[in-house]
Amino acid sequence: MLQYLYFDLQTLGNYGARTWEYAKGNGSWGALTLTSDGTNGFSQDGAAVFSPPSDWKQDVVNAIADKFWIRVAVASVTAATTVNQIKANLVYNCLMLSPRFSRAVENPYRVPYELTFAQQENP
Repeated sequence: MLQYLYFDLQTLGNYGARTWEYAKGNGSWGALTLTSDGTNGFSQDGAAVFSPPSDWKQDVVNAIADKFWIRVAVASVTAATTVNQIKANLVYNCLMLSPRFSRAVENPYRVPYELTFAQQENP
């Protein structure tokens, strides 16, 4: 099942190379390949779409235990994006986006759903 993160951007950004990753457990990360990046690198509203990796495992990040994690890092920032909201149809427990989007999202019921949360800056 394809998963997506839909980004409703308030201010469009300009970033260098982006690296998407997922937790593999025990503090290790693997490269997450997007099926499509409708945000065009956070320069427009759109969805980042991916297939959940088969070795995606629960891990501990920032002292938050037993969650499934996703993160994105950028090589450089020319203009920072601000976000109105991010919607997700995740079946898994948690997601983390960094450096600009760093809010944990939890789904204790572990069922597909649509989720909305606001941006939180990571100082």
